[in-house]
Amino acid sequence: MKAKITHYLIPLLIFTIIITFCSFSCSRPGPAEEAPEDITVEGPVEEVTEEPEEAVAEDEEFVEDTTNDDKEQTSNIIEVKCTRVVDGDTIEIEDSNGEKYKVRYIGINTPETDEYYGDIATEKNRDLVEGKIVRLEKDVSETDMYGRLLRYVYVDDLFINAYLVENGYAQVATYPPDVKYTESFLDLQQEARENGRGFWGEESSRDNRDETPNEEEATEGAGQIETYFTVTE
Repeated sequence: MKAKITHYLIPLLIFTIIITFCSFSCSRPGPAEEAPEDITVEGPVEEVTEEPEEAVAEDEEFVEDTTNDDKEQTSNIIEVKCTRVVDGDTIEIEDSNGEKYKVRYIGINTPETDEYYGDIATEKNRDLVEGKIVRLEKDVSETDMYGRLLRYVYVDDLFINAYLVENGYAQVATYPPDVKYTESFLDLQQEARENGRGFWGEESSRDNRDETPNEEEATEGAGQIETYFTVTE
C-alpha cells in the first residue's frame, strides 16, 4: 500500500514542479525597454538671432554746424527808430531803452550843409529815414573817433548808403577796415557820374571845378577818398 502511494506521489511532485516552473517563467518580465527621456517645452520656441549694429555709411558727408555763424551775423544787425537826421550821412537813433545815439553812414560822404548840394543831400536823407524803423548793420569798427556808431543803414529793402551814392547825393569815402561794400559803392558812383546824377550833373561839376581832382587822384581802392567837397567824419 505504501509502495502504491509513493508510486503516485513522485509523478505528481514532478508535475507540480514543472507547472510551478512554467508559471514562474511565463510571469517573469523580459528585459525592460529603455524609455526615451521626456522633454517638455512650455510655449513656442523662439529663434534668437543677434541684430546687426546699424551700419554707418562711410561716404556720409559731414555737415558743419553753422549755428554760431548765423547767430553772429544776426547780432550785427539791429532794428531801431531814426529820430532825427543830422545831415546827409549822419542820423540820430533811439534804442528800446530810450537811449539816443548818433550813427555815421559807413563808406560814403555827403556835402556839408553849408556846401553846394549839402541841403539837398540832407533833405533826401530825411525823406528816406527820419521817423522810420531802420536796420543797422555793423562792419568791423563799432564807432568813429567822435563816438558815433559806424553802420550801414536800411529801410525795408532799401540800402540807404548805396542809394545816396547811386543817385549822386554822396560820394565814396573809404576808411579801412570797414570796406565790405567798397567795390559796389565805387561801381554805383561811376554810374552816377556817367549819367550826371545829383551833384555829378553839369551845374555841380561847373561850380566845383576848382575842387575837383583829376582822374589820377580818383579813388581806386580802400583807404582812398575821392574828394569833390569837404570830407568830415
